[in-house]
Amino acid sequence: MDSAQPASLMTGRSFSIGRERMMSMRTLQPEMLHMSAPLIVGAARDVEDIFAPWQSETTHRILSFLLLASICALLLFLYQRRQQAFDRQIREKEEANLRSLFILQHFIDHFPGLAYVKDADARTLVANRGFKTLLGIDPDELIGKTTQEAFPGEFGEKISNEDREVLSTGISKVIEENLNGRDYETTKFVVDDGSGNKLLGGMTIDVTRRKDAERERQAQMIELRALNIQLANTEEGMRRLSTAVEQSPASIVITDLDARIIFVNEAFTLASGYTATEIIGQTPKILQSGQTPPETYRQMWPALLAGKVWRGEFINRRKDGSHYLELATISPVRDSSGRVTHYVAVKEDITEQRRNEAELSAHRRHLEILVEQRTHELAVARDKADSANQAKSEFLANMSHEIRTPMNAIIGLNYLLGQSPLQPEQREKLNKVSTAAQHLLQIINDILDLSKIEAGKLVLESREFSPAEVLQNVGAMIRDRASGKGLTVRIKDDGLPERAMGDVTRLRQVLLNFSSNALKFTEEGEIAIEGELLGIEGEHVNCRFTVSDTGIGIRPEDTARLFNAFEQLDSATNRRFGGTGLGLAIARHLAELMGGQVGVDSTPGVGSRFWITARLGLAHQESASPPAPATLPAKPLRGRVLVVEDDQINRDIVVELLTSIGLDVVTAENGLQAVDQYKLSGFDLILMDIQMPELNGLDATREIRALAGGDSIPIVALTANAFEEDRQRCMDAGMTDFLGKPAPPDQLYALLAKYLPSRHSQPAAAAPLPDSAAAAPAGAADLLPKLDVLAALLASGDIEATRQFTRLQAQLSQHCPAECEQLRQKIALFDFDATPPLIERIKRLIS
Repeated sequence: MDSAQPASLMTGRSFSIGRERMMSMRTLQPEMLHMSAPLIVGAARDVEDIFAPWQSETTHRILSFLLLASICALLLFLYQRRQQAFDRQIREKEEANLRSLFILQHFIDHFPGLAYVKDADARTLVANRGFKTLLGIDPDELIGKTTQEAFPGEFGEKISNEDREVLSTGISKVIEENLNGRDYETTKFVVDDGSGNKLLGGMTIDVTRRKDAERERQAQMIELRALNIQLANTEEGMRRLSTAVEQSPASIVITDLDARIIFVNEAFTLASGYTATEIIGQTPKILQSGQTPPETYRQMWPALLAGKVWRGEFINRRKDGSHYLELATISPVRDSSGRVTHYVAVKEDITEQRRNEAELSAHRRHLEILVEQRTHELAVARDKADSANQAKSEFLANMSHEIRTPMNAIIGLNYLLGQSPLQPEQREKLNKVSTAAQHLLQIINDILDLSKIEAGKLVLESREFSPAEVLQNVGAMIRDRASGKGLTVRIKDDGLPERAMGDVTRLRQVLLNFSSNALKFTEEGEIAIEGELLGIEGEHVNCRFTVSDTGIGIRPEDTARLFNAFEQLDSATNRRFGGTGLGLAIARHLAELMGGQVGVDSTPGVGSRFWITARLGLAHQESASPPAPATLPAKPLRGRVLVVEDDQINRDIVVELLTSIGLDVVTAENGLQAVDQYKLSGFDLILMDIQMPELNGLDATREIRALAGGDSIPIVALTANAFEEDRQRCMDAGMTDFLGKPAPPDQLYALLAKYLPSRHSQPAAAAPLPDSAAAAPAGAADLLPKLDVLAALLASGDIEATRQFTRLQAQLSQHCPAECEQLRQKIALFDFDATPPLIERIKRLIS
């Protein structure tokens, strides 16, 4: 087989059988057979038989393809027909939907109320024209908004909450509400949009007519039930009515339209004296007395003919001829059709009542006369009291002026004598004079304070301060005198607020009075000054301040009189310890003005404990120190001063005080001379007394101010009139400043430094006042305790503070000249409450 030659393939028609045949021949000559010639092998087969399977398969495939193609064509045809039908259905459905939407929109727009659809977030999708008609809002403006966004406020929030509730629960809700006097009913419900999304539908209609009808029906039902009840009780009611009319204490008369009487009750017969038989058929004229004013009838008949009720009084006549007064109410009686058929009069005999009223009126007039007389007497008494108070005020003012004028001379002369060389014994006596003068001045101030309190003219000021610092200041003021008696002064300020608002000067005055009394009546032991916080009420703090001592004590029966004016325990106490008895009375009034009280707890032989409570304001932050004023020109001073003073001694003292520091001084004895002197020559400063003969200081100031250049010259009131009203009168008259008598020389010098120029040839440092020239420099250790005393004196408003500063001025100038000058200016202006920050700064600089 391996030697076989390639086969050959031939195709031809066989004539024997007449069919196409295919023959395959192959040459075979295997070597192993050692054939001499190749063997040719051939095989033939009908072509039709050979290709029959292939043709069958091909035909089958073609038929299958044609069948599949036919099926696909059929399916495509069917799909197209179905798609066309589906599209037709879609179009028909869309057209139906559009028609439905059109019909729905048309229905919504013509719905007689509000109609809307909202999404799941309660935002409006559809709104009808009812919003425009009823609310004046374009429905397009609501699309995409919640009700709360469209209607901000409580109304919008309420509607939005209802929308969310219906959407969350899915339960329909009917809401009735009244808006602007109309009744509305809103129905809210949830619908599905077909995609599983919730929509909120709502319709609001005006149901005012329906509600009115319902209310009317309810009222009719109530009325019907009442009528039924009334009808059920008519017979009984008529019996009761008849009994009531017969037994009524008022006279009842029924007449027809011709005014003929058809019924009277028993009360009428008793009042008139006529029987029913006598009066029935008669007219009311039978009762007329002729004394009823004609105006009564002119008012009655028009009212009755108009179908109205009339009420008035008649003066009638009884059967026996006596007169009586009746109060009558006449009403028309109507039938079921509303036509007036009768008149009924209900009358009351008011004769006795009018008689009693006349008596009461007479008594009232008598009482009014008595009240007028009493009121007049009270007015006269009040005027007398006012006159007495005015006289007292004028007396106190005059007394103050008359005492302060010689006091000014005493203090001035005492100061001038102190500047001259004296023997120790003489200086000691001079110091006693000064002490007595200051004591007398304190008495005057106490009397003036009490007078202001009684007149209601003492007004507390409110400024920020440190309560603890007040206690420290009071303690510093009495510490030297206490040490001289061997007493210990203890301060306790734990728990007090750091800062408070109130009248620090008056609080300090009360505590200083308590402390001075404790010092006066204590010979051994200690004096304790304490403060405590009682409580905080909003913007206020309640504090208690206490001064305790180990002195002689007070009997319980005497404590009740302590806080009365001009009262002391006994004459022996007054002779031994002195005093006017005004300090504690003033303290009581000041405590009441501060919203608190004063009191004392004491045991004889053990000691006393005086206390005051005060309602203070709560300070939120510590006030900043006031800005330091500009430094005044250096001393010594120069200038020309006009001194206007009618008292010769006081005038001489002021002249000597001014000339001693190198000033040029001109004097005048009254206001007229002052005006003439000003016209003759110019001055740098005028010191003007107030009460003077011929022309007083106020009028003189006004005339000088009206002259050329008079509007710029400083005019300072130097007067013994110490009331605040006096200061205000001076300022109103055009004066520049005010200095009360007696004026210590250091205060006078401080005031001069404020308004007069300095001599440029002198050093810039402030020159000491005349009595401070001999002061020797001291170290910081010596100055600090003295500064504490100065601070305490300033805090209490004590005039001794000016002397203490004068003694320290030269020493302070060496350490801090600028601050010393600022402190001097504050003291010169009596602005004591502004000095604590300055003193603290000076202490820091010295330390």
